[in-house]
Amino acid sequence: MITPENKNKWIAMSQTLSQRELEKKIVAERPKEAVRDKITYLQPTQVKLVCGISEELMKEIERVKEIVSQNTGKPASLEEILKAMATLYLERKDPIKKAERVLTKEQIPPFSSLKREESLSLFLRRAGNAHGKRTPIPVQIRHEVMKRDRGQCTFKDKVATPCQNKTWLDLHHKKSIANGGEHSLSNITTLCRQHHRFLHQKIF
Repeated sequence: MITPENKNKWIAMSQTLSQRELEKKIVAERPKEAVRDKITYLQPTQVKLVCGISEELMKEIERVKEIVSQNTGKPASLEEILKAMATLYLERKDPIKKAERVLTKEQIPPFSSLKREESLSLFLRRAGNAHGKRTPIPVQIRHEVMKRDRGQCTFKDKVATPCQNKTWLDLHHKKSIANGGEHSLSNITTLCRQHHRFLHQKIF
C-alpha cells in the first residue's frame, strides 16, 4: 500500500485520523475479503465467534456498550454486551419464555374444583369446532404445547432418534380435525416444516 510516491499522504493521515478512520481509508484502497461466520471452540466452555457486521450495527453495539457500562459502573466487554442483548431479546421474543410467563399469570378458565386435565377438556369443548367450522387452536393450548415441547420438533425416526429442530416449526394434529380430532394437548405436537410435510404425505 505504501510507496515512495504516496507515503507522505499516509503519514499525514496517520497523524490526523483516528485508528478506525485510518482503517476505513486503507480498506477503501484495498478492500478485504468478506468474513465468513464461524464459531470455533477455544476451551470446553468458551468459543471464538468471527463474523462480519455492518458499520450501522457496530454503532448500535457501541451504544449498548455505553449503556451496559453505565449500568454496571465498569467498562463492559464485548461478551458482556452480547450477553445483555441476547438476554433481553430472549426474554421478550422466546416463545418458550412467553408461554411460561402467560401460563404463570393466566389460569385455564375457572374450574377450580376440577383437575387440570378435566378443566382443559371442558375448555376445549367450549373452544373447539363451532357448528362444524374449524376454529383456530386456542392461544392457551398453543402456549401449553410450546412449554411442553420446548420449542422443538418432536419427530422421531425408526430408531427413536429425535429431530430436535428448533426452526420453521408447525403445530400438527395427530388426528386431523377433519377426522374428528380436536385442539387438545394430547392431539397436538410440534413438528419442523420438513417432518410436518413428511407425515402428511405419508398419511395421504
